[in-house]
Amino acid sequence: NKFDKVQDMQAMGSDRLKVFEARKAFLDGRLASFRQQVSFLKLKHDSRKQQLADDECAQGLEAQEQKIRQFGHTLHTLRAFIRQKTAESNYDVELANCLDLTGQLNKMHMERRLMPN
Repeated sequence: NKFDKVQDMQAMGSDRLKVFEARKAFLDGRLASFRQQVSFLKLKHDSRKQQLADDECAQGLEAQEQKIRQFGHTLHTLRAFIRQKTAESNYDVELANCLDLTGQLNKMHMERRLMPN
């Protein structure tokens, strides 16, 4: 009969449910412990941040770091501007073409001078 194993399956399901409930209770305990740890670490972190904010040396360092960041940003902007303007005013190709053409014209002129009339 197809319902012969229903009792066994219900027992297995009940056992698994108990295992999962025990695991859930264990993990809930760990979750509470982790939350407490995180809360403690946040308080500790905030306390250290406040100590740094109150420290004159740290304030000076922070101001210097801010200036360095600003100088770095300015440097990057200027380098990009210089690259752009250099690319806009790069006449090397035109110069090479002109020199080549001048060379050819000079060669033709020299050949005409050497030819007897």
